[in-house]
Amino acid sequence: MKKILLIFAISFGLTQIIKAQNYTISSYIGDEDDYWSGGYIYDFLYPNNSLSSWYDLPFDWSFYGQAVTGYRISHDGYITFDNSSGNSNGNNTNLPASSGPNNAIYACWDDFTDDVTISMKTYGAKPNRIHNITWAGLNYAGAPSWGEDITVGINIYESCGDFEVVIKKRDIDPTSSYYPMINTTIGCENFDGSIGAELSGSPNYIPSDPGYSDDLKEVHRFSWNNPIINDASLINIRIDNHLTVGNHTLVGTVRNEGDALLNSYDINYSLNGGAVQTSTINISLTDTIKNSNISEWTHSADINISSSSDTYELKVWVSNINGQNDERNCNDTLVEYITGIENVSADKKVLIEKNTGTWCGYCSDGAAVLDDLVSQFGNNLIPVVVHDGDEMEFNDSLRTSFSIYSYPGALVDRYRNIYSGFYYSHEARGRGFWDNQISDQINKFTPVNISVHGSWDETTREIVANVNLDYVDNSAGDARIVLMIVEDSLSGTGSGWDQANNYDNIPGHPYYLAGSPIIGFIHKHVLRDYAEGGCFGVDNVIPHFVSSGSNYQHTFNYTLPVDYDADQISLVAAVVKYADGNDAGYVGIRGQKSLYNAEAVYLKDFSLPSAVNDVIQNDKKLIKIVDLLGRESKGLKNQPLFYIYDDGTVEKKIFFE
Repeated sequence: MKKILLIFAISFGLTQIIKAQNYTISSYIGDEDDYWSGGYIYDFLYPNNSLSSWYDLPFDWSFYGQAVTGYRISHDGYITFDNSSGNSNGNNTNLPASSGPNNAIYACWDDFTDDVTISMKTYGAKPNRIHNITWAGLNYAGAPSWGEDITVGINIYESCGDFEVVIKKRDIDPTSSYYPMINTTIGCENFDGSIGAELSGSPNYIPSDPGYSDDLKEVHRFSWNNPIINDASLINIRIDNHLTVGNHTLVGTVRNEGDALLNSYDINYSLNGGAVQTSTINISLTDTIKNSNISEWTHSADINISSSSDTYELKVWVSNINGQNDERNCNDTLVEYITGIENVSADKKVLIEKNTGTWCGYCSDGAAVLDDLVSQFGNNLIPVVVHDGDEMEFNDSLRTSFSIYSYPGALVDRYRNIYSGFYYSHEARGRGFWDNQISDQINKFTPVNISVHGSWDETTREIVANVNLDYVDNSAGDARIVLMIVEDSLSGTGSGWDQANNYDNIPGHPYYLAGSPIIGFIHKHVLRDYAEGGCFGVDNVIPHFVSSGSNYQHTFNYTLPVDYDADQISLVAAVVKYADGNDAGYVGIRGQKSLYNAEAVYLKDFSLPSAVNDVIQNDKKLIKIVDLLGRESKGLKNQPLFYIYDDGTVEKKIFFE
């Protein structure tokens, strides 16, 4: 992968340094898989070319030496920090410009259509957070439906006053009459329009065309004030969050961000604020890296976990770049928490979330592959199928949060794989990877067992679901509870139900001669809704630090729509790691989302434990059941529960297994 990046950098001629007034621009082709936000999503449909509403920045930041507090977004590929700016303007020119707003970052300024998906998200921990704004699907006005579109991101760095523009252009035939379509301005302009900095080639800059490689993107770094000579960023640290007592190897990735060749650097770590362990990494001349290229490192001193009941704060940072001070510190440090464990694993089940659509001709094969996997892994595999662009479409941030671009693709425990020091840009992988990923995840450690109990009222269609978590070992992390509503065996008539099938003429395939499309196709494991909290679930139930033997519950209330077949409904509960927490120091800039465990139960088999049902069936009306801390705790056994009735009485009961 390293050689590929070098080739692209040379071939596109993007390694350049442009000295502008106050801002210096460094440009390169990079493997920037984590720059797309996947945060708050909305379809940008503001009328009459108006700007968006005002959005506050999540941290203090200065632009051209002046404090800015928020921004408005244009569908024409820029943001302005001036709340008084009027309509969006797609008539891009050189910067500074009288036609566009002052006090602005022009990520990809051109005349784009109004319909674009925009998202915002903040990564990392104070004081080194990154705020991202992403335009997904910028389409040039007048382009055909199959024509050129572009994904653009702005990354605003909290501590150093820098920002980045990251661009991924869709592949288009250069011989087409529509090529190049996009001739853009990339740069910025100060508060009074007297100073501007722009990328060479603006206002007719043509973003590079990396073909269909989603992992290669243009990166344009705007550095405040002076060129940066010696700078390296810590991209990731790779070590399990749950470790047994003993020594463990620490590895990670560094990227050169300075103008100088990177020949050496130090990797430092401290465990719980203790002694600093330093390892000097020397790079031979043949492996010398520059700009976007990366260096893999292994620390010479192992991490020592001395207790199976403690939690450790691991702080890692890069320093001493080429024997010189690192000139930019806002990208140096990552923090993770590690929990000492006894290696007592709960019963692990794997959640696979497959993405599909009836319009997708290859998705019939995805359905066949999933059927085989369900047969192979049995109850250890919990399938959920998320539809897009058809009658079963479910709109949620799952697709954008996990960078799902291909169909059929699937998240397996929402786990992100590593290659060449980077996370794959797609957590969702193709069907050829599912078998091995499931096998790997089944054998992963998990500290928590999940059970689901509750009640179902056929008349009111009210579901009361109590998700119970039993921790058999220690854990740490921002863990949240998700409850999905899944319906099986859906079918209908029309294009939104009939499944496109590219295998109708493939002998031996399960859908050979089934037709294309397949009329009356039976759609299995369809995600219909979330009970509460969306794809990342409910927070503030599980504390960050959990001891072995702990128990936590959350009660979900959900009214089943009348058009859902109750006999085909299952409730899928999962404990997920939300790696992008906002608490200072908890997670690294680009953390690993994952899933600890999952469980599924059919609604038709759904009930409270028998002892609780007996209590509910008496003459008094039960209002709720709480534990000693006042938390609703239906179905909990082996500890005191308090039953609160409508007549004002309270009963203390203990049900033993």
